[in-house]
Amino acid sequence: MIELVLPHYHARKIVCGDHDDNLRRFAERMDITLHRKEETLFFEGAPEKVEQARFIIQYLYQQAILGSIKDKKDLDDAFFSVTAHSVRELDHSAGILIKNRLIKPRSAHQVALLKALKDKDIVFGSGPAGTGKTYLAVAYGLSLLFEGKVKKMIITRPILEAGEKLGFLPGDMREKIDPYLRPIYDVLYDILSIEKTERKIQSGEIELAPLAFMRGRTLSDAFILLDEAQNTTSGQMKMFLTRIGENSKMGITGDVAQSDLPDGVTCGLKEAIDILKPIDDVAIVEFDNADIVRHPLIGKILNAYEHHSKH
Repeated sequence: MIELVLPHYHARKIVCGDHDDNLRRFAERMDITLHRKEETLFFEGAPEKVEQARFIIQYLYQQAILGSIKDKKDLDDAFFSVTAHSVRELDHSAGILIKNRLIKPRSAHQVALLKALKDKDIVFGSGPAGTGKTYLAVAYGLSLLFEGKVKKMIITRPILEAGEKLGFLPGDMREKIDPYLRPIYDVLYDILSIEKTERKIQSGEIELAPLAFMRGRTLSDAFILLDEAQNTTSGQMKMFLTRIGENSKMGITGDVAQSDLPDGVTCGLKEAIDILKPIDDVAIVEFDNADIVRHPLIGKILNAYEHHSKH
């Protein structure tokens, strides 16, 4: 049995129909058992058919939220227009649904990153600042958390400037590390709001911590994101990757061209990408300047610096 949570009332009502009539029709057409308890749909049947049905209904639900599906006729037209193959591609490109908000990938490599995050256990997203790697990875982790597919989301960064020796800094632990994790807070606040983020942190469902705090732990039932991974050493990266536990996924984001490591120190991100390419359950998505979505001027700045360095 697999589950799908549909929190948006209006879109859920369109998809399910009056007295769940649409769900009964879908179940007959897809040859599965399908029933609803409040916001949650429960699918039972042959694994391949169940997975296909979940993809289709999730896609229809997303389209209802966006306003593309408004009534039963729209719903039937959309249902018959998708196939098992095309709906998988639509699922990746349609975006990430968190509560009532749909976050859509904005470039081909963002679509590739989202697909990789859904399909693989360990995913590297490498490329310039402003390409949306971290934002998309955080959004995907939050979607897993809200759907109940993981119990916790852990976000970590190497704190290079402080040498990760935080005991000498003033304040409690959060006051010490917050300045280094501020960009992550900004992403969480943008997606969830300050209040919801703080509640999730207080409950322990979201954890933000320096990379050094990962040592010795086994991280199960979690989505774990390592950001600014270009500032990890070889040993730190190996330590992080071997923390993955049962029912967990890892995202690693960074830009190998922007490492702040001292000269002569091996970049853990670059080394890991080179070493792990042959492993099937590891995906590597390489972004470039054309993917920059934060501000078009960033791409021009980076291209100008690259041109200058070659002359």
